Amino acid sequence: MYTDIIRWIIALAAILLSLAIAVSNWRIFFIQIKRKSPDARAPSFIPFIGGVLGAIGAFVCPLKVVSFFFWVPAILDFGSVPYLLIMGYVAILSAIRNLFKKV
Repeated sequence: MYTDIIRWIIALAAILLSLAIAVSNWRIFFIQIKRKSPDARAPSFIPFIGGVLGAIGAFVCPLKVVSFFFWVPAILDFGSVPYLLIMGYVAILSAIRNLFKKV
């Protein structure tokens, strides 16, 4: 009985914090896209924490349906999977450009 209550508290706290971080990361991403000057200062996002907290919250949740979708927060948080995909894309483009510069 008490373990379910503790699991709900941990799950809700982790998911809510994950949601706040994910919204902040997406907001910062769009701020950086909209800025007019490349030298303009913009806040930096928090990588991986939102996705990890969401996964922990979903995994700890007493509902089996929610626990099955523990991977969704990592996809929805810009600082997790989308960030890794963009960084991989940038790294590949940079490698290709450097390869053709040397030729």
